[in-house]
Amino acid sequence: MLGAPFTKAFASLLGGQSGSLPMMTLPWRKSEDVFIVPQADRVTVIFALDFAEQDERALCKVFLMEFADAQRSANNAPPTNFALEAPLELRSARVRGKPVGFLSFIIFPQHVQEGRLESCVTLLTGFRNYLHYHIKATKTYMHMRMRKRVVGLLQVLNRAVPEAEEKAKKTAQGKTFVRA
Repeated sequence: MLGAPFTKAFASLLGGQSGSLPMMTLPWRKSEDVFIVPQADRVTVIFALDFAEQDERALCKVFLMEFADAQRSANNAPPTNFALEAPLELRSARVRGKPVGFLSFIIFPQHVQEGRLESCVTLLTGFRNYLHYHIKATKTYMHMRMRKRVVGLLQVLNRAVPEAEEKAKKTAQGKTFVRA
């Protein structure tokens, strides 16, 4: 069901008729949209991504910058671009909220031909879950490292405390006080 707009756009790209399709906006989550922008020779899929928590927003931004750089070195992968501002393809679209950024996948006919259409649709519809998984895994890893670091620092601190020597209690005359 989620893949129907992708399938329609990619099938028309293979048929050479994608330029006649209008831009499609899919409300993905409460504050996120996916835009499918068909053009004559390509289909651009743009994810407007947003996270509620500040630390997730920061991790998302870093992850997507690295993701876009890594995609450039992968052979036969669709070109990917990450931008903090809305791309030019979205100048006529209404973008909800203030997204962390926009990730664009540019799909050419070679990415969806020869039985790859279904795989491409599956990967794009699952991208948000993929991203969410990796951000949560990164947060878990960072918390694990912080806890381990705190335990190590507490050990050092506990070793550094000098052991209290028992002082002998003395009476007013200077004799040692011994309890029976």
